[in-house]
Amino acid sequence: MPPKFFRKEALEKLSTPEKLDQLIEVTHPHSWITLLTIILILVTGVAWGFLGTTKTKVESAGIIMSGEVFNVVATTSGQLVELTVQLNEEVQAGQVVALVEQPEITQQIQESEASKVEKEIQLAQLTQFGIEENRVQAQLIEEQKNSLEDKITTNRQRINYLKEQLDAENQLLTQGLITKAQVEQTRQQITAIRNENKSLKAKITQTLGQQLNMKNSLSQKLSGLEQRIAQDRRRIAQLREQYRLRHQIVSQHTGKVLEIMTEKGLVVSPGTPLIRLGTDLENTTENLRAVLFISSKDGKKVKEGMEALIAPSTVKPQEYGYMIGKVTYISDFPATQQGMMNVLKNDQLVRQMLSLGAPFEAHIQFAKKPNTTTEYVWTSKEGPPIEIFSGTLCSGRLTVQQQTPVSIVLPALKEFFDLY
Repeated sequence: MPPKFFRKEALEKLSTPEKLDQLIEVTHPHSWITLLTIILILVTGVAWGFLGTTKTKVESAGIIMSGEVFNVVATTSGQLVELTVQLNEEVQAGQVVALVEQPEITQQIQESEASKVEKEIQLAQLTQFGIEENRVQAQLIEEQKNSLEDKITTNRQRINYLKEQLDAENQLLTQGLITKAQVEQTRQQITAIRNENKSLKAKITQTLGQQLNMKNSLSQKLSGLEQRIAQDRRRIAQLREQYRLRHQIVSQHTGKVLEIMTEKGLVVSPGTPLIRLGTDLENTTENLRAVLFISSKDGKKVKEGMEALIAPSTVKPQEYGYMIGKVTYISDFPATQQGMMNVLKNDQLVRQMLSLGAPFEAHIQFAKKPNTTTEYVWTSKEGPPIEIFSGTLCSGRLTVQQQTPVSIVLPALKEFFDLY
């Protein structure tokens, strides 16, 4: 008997290699289930690609507001010597909120007042001594005039005497008792005295003119000093008004002090924010709106009426979702730094948003839902259990386009295979 090197089953298979009467198992039932699952997934994916919808969103940041927020800024340069308001204080339009020292104007006022006092002293002295001097001069002139008039009277008497002498000499001349030269000499004396009287009368007129000029000169000096004093007074009034305008910082708005942005003793310049006021903030949960700043590359994609989801910085969107709203305004041109400052009132935040370029400004109006904590519609059922207040920073997601997935894939495939 040959040795048994092989098993009995192996020998049977070698003796009958084909078993045509037995069924062969090609696939397992689990494989069919897997194949059907893959086919179902592919069919669902294709159907979703043609019938489904995807939303294209742009991200943004901004602030939630109710009413308006204003900065009261310094209108001049100088040292801040006092803040006349406190945090949470109600401020009225036209109220003084700060005082800024103005040493240059103060010095000018002091110099003008000293100049005015000096001129007033000069005026008082000139009035006192000038009048006395004029009185003395007028008295001297009057005496001189009287002396001249007396001399004129004396000369007239001499003329009368010489006239009588001339008549007598003319009679003697006809009688040949005197010479013609003697008669002519008497006539010349009369003429000389008359000329002297004319000169004396001119001197009298001159003295009267001197007296008048003296009075006019004093009047002009007094009037000149009075005018210069009046100029100093007007200048002092102007400087004091200028000092008041520069010394006092006045609020142009009515509201509550939300923040004090500087402190006493600092040197400020025009435009330096001093305090921040909030207006119409009696109920900060009503009429909220979001002001978003969208990057320059996405700004023109946003249109009025588009859906917006807003996440306040005080709420976790993973837990409570987003506030639902729609775009009610989008700026035609990118916002300027000053325009953003007017809204955000924060230099650092403005610089941060401008770091990626000039953004577009969009306003979001929220949908309301009464009888909830926030009174606004959220993507969750009730929203967060806290109120949302004006001045809260936020982020936004704006839906700018809705399209089928295949419309997104096809352009990508064309670009990949360079089929354009």
